[in-house]
Amino acid sequence: MERDQPRPADWAKKYPAQHFKETDIPTPKSEWKWRKVATLQDFNPDDPNQTSVAVKYGESQLAVFRVPRRGFFASQQMCPHKRAFVLDHGLVGDDGKGGTPYVSCPMHKRNFNLKGGGCSNDEDYSILTFDVKHDTETDDILLLLPEQEELDAQLATSKWMVTQAESEALGRGSSGAVEIVGPGGEGARSPKASGGGHASEAPGLEPTVQCGGSAKLSW
Repeated sequence: MERDQPRPADWAKKYPAQHFKETDIPTPKSEWKWRKVATLQDFNPDDPNQTSVAVKYGESQLAVFRVPRRGFFASQQMCPHKRAFVLDHGLVGDDGKGGTPYVSCPMHKRNFNLKGGGCSNDEDYSILTFDVKHDTETDDILLLLPEQEELDAQLATSKWMVTQAESEALGRGSSGAVEIVGPGGEGARSPKASGGGHASEAPGLEPTVQCGGSAKLSW
């Protein structure tokens, strides 16, 4: 239990180092395609603060951020530190060294570069980031993405869900293989924001889920 809410498994104290890299995707980035994942209205464009949405592309969860005066950024939804699917709730800020934007994981404050994926305060982890484009004629938000199967091979929710058996094995320091089981049914949907978001449909995707952007920016 945490904050009076049950969770399926406790996090282990330490997970193996995990680096997600574009070079692990077979198709080079030059051959990726622009794909619609949301519309501008999903981000409450009149809100003066940062807003974000979480979307599913295939079985992969992605986070897209709208930062006033800075534009849009996107990354994988999962923070590899504890494998929590929460990055859409993170604050986007500036590292103070030339304006490089980062997202700070809301759980344990790892800061991930949104223009390259490296973690500035924990070299054991890095994330995948994605180019974002706002079509001003249609107000569509598009990400430059590989094929679903290739991204799922890296980011599929069922691949990275934390199970009780795995957490217990890691907690004991087990070096043996641990089975990672997927969610029941057809796969997990993007988590709803605790701040009370709304879902909207994007063609070929699971519903996007809006994260309320009440937090102040750290620019």
